[in-house]
Amino acid sequence: PRTLAKIAAILPGQCDLSGRCEPHNPIYLLPDASAEDYRAAIENCLRDHEIDGLMVICTPFPGIAAKRIAEIIVTAVRNRPNIPLFSTWFGEKSIQDDIDFLNNYGIPTYYTPEQAVKSFMYMYRYDYNLKLLQETPDIIIRDFTPKLDVAKHIISGCLDRKRYTLHGDEAGEILRSYSIPVIDTIRADDEGEAVRAARHFGYPVAMKTDGGTSRGDAPENVLLQLESDQAVRQAYATLRDHLAEQSETAVIVQPMVVKRGYQLLIGAQKSVNFGTVISFGLGGKYYQAERDYAFGLPPLNQTLARRMMEETRIYPYLQQLGVLQGGLRALEEMLVRFSQLVIDLPQIGSIAINPLLLMAEECLVRDVTMRIDDNLPKGYKWAQGDFCPLHLSIPPYPFKYEKNFSLADGTIVHIRPIRGEDEPALSRFFEALSEESVFFRFGQRRINMPHDHLARFCQVDYDRDLAFLAVVGGEEAIIGDVRLNRFPDLESAELSFTVADIWQGKRIGSLLMDFCIGVAKEIGLKTLLMEIMKSNTRMIRLGYRYGFSRTGEKDEEMEEMHLELG
Repeated sequence: PRTLAKIAAILPGQCDLSGRCEPHNPIYLLPDASAEDYRAAIENCLRDHEIDGLMVICTPFPGIAAKRIAEIIVTAVRNRPNIPLFSTWFGEKSIQDDIDFLNNYGIPTYYTPEQAVKSFMYMYRYDYNLKLLQETPDIIIRDFTPKLDVAKHIISGCLDRKRYTLHGDEAGEILRSYSIPVIDTIRADDEGEAVRAARHFGYPVAMKTDGGTSRGDAPENVLLQLESDQAVRQAYATLRDHLAEQSETAVIVQPMVVKRGYQLLIGAQKSVNFGTVISFGLGGKYYQAERDYAFGLPPLNQTLARRMMEETRIYPYLQQLGVLQGGLRALEEMLVRFSQLVIDLPQIGSIAINPLLLMAEECLVRDVTMRIDDNLPKGYKWAQGDFCPLHLSIPPYPFKYEKNFSLADGTIVHIRPIRGEDEPALSRFFEALSEESVFFRFGQRRINMPHDHLARFCQVDYDRDLAFLAVVGGEEAIIGDVRLNRFPDLESAELSFTVADIWQGKRIGSLLMDFCIGVAKEIGLKTLLMEIMKSNTRMIRLGYRYGFSRTGEKDEEMEEMHLELG
């Protein structure tokens, strides 16, 4: 508003601020505006820090010096390069020289405003994705260990019977094995089982056809508020008639859900180009009509889960309801767990959780359909967390490289791959290093580790670089950091590590060296290289002890060593 008022004061009678799309935007200069009028408007807009981008539209009128306006744009952008400026020039051939002039000076110029807006959105999305990569996720799940054997047993049983659609209770049990809350469900194969299930839950109950054998969400396949044995028997007969053409005639019995919540959906589907893709959005029976959902690629952490939620139209509405903050946090956790489920179980071809009830402090799965991928390559092994399995496009966290070691005094040291959530702890680790330790690692006496630098340390592509932390205690305080940075040949890598000063001399360096050499051999590396400061005699001795040979001097202060792994 201040900028608009300033422009109106500078150009009284020349500037129409009534706005035809929004109250104050865009700014219209009248047809007889001079080049200097354009200069005043452009320069004031570029000085405003609240403006993220500026588009200048020039329509040739008799008396308008289009070339002069182009020169003013170039000068203004040179003086204020931090705000992207796009230009649109109408007139086709008559203004081609002006367009060429702007393009030569790096000012993107288009024939229509729509093209310029699309380019701005591409830039915004690119910047958004970069910031997303560098954002530090919260640790929202601690000590999460899924019951993978339970899920594997259910899927293996279905495969043995050549049944590729899971029953509702089986799908629910797989979700529970990943700590995803699901409404209690009992599958009834006859009328008697249905009555016993209803008595087990207590009346009233709900009954529906098994979502795995028909459209369980269709109104004719769901019967609610059943309050007696007789009502259950009648409901069973009705639902069985609906399933008459199906090979199976099972129904599901569930307790009536008295809790109210917003109906959402979470799903996963395999794509030819991207592998497994996770979806989230508005659920319920109108989800296909609303088409309000977003997509993401596993693995998801807390940040990626939240960003995925933010891309839907329903999320801003849910967020403004203060009573749902606990439920939204639980939803983030559920998406992270769901992501791990589809990572661990490549046999799953599709999952549809709809509806998922979002409540004040929790989420509850009310219905789920799960199908097995019958096109999976023969002999495909269960995902082991080692780099990128066939059903994913992004390498997941490599759990197989988590190991515990005992020191002489009984201290348990846990070595594991680094995660994006480790940034705060890694910052504390670097800050506590002595000047000598900093010099040995980075070649300078002091370091400044802002967020964007730390993000690069913590958020690695496990297919290219491996970074491990040695941690102790329940809070996982970092006492050592070791890295294998692969070279483009993928057969050699640079090895570097740092040990916290108070833990030096306690075999932490030897543990990290042993661990890293073992990993290097396992992933097929042939050569390890180290660059060591000549004054770091302890590290040089450690290298010789593990079979490293001196390669030569990199410079006056740096020694190079290498180890052939065979």
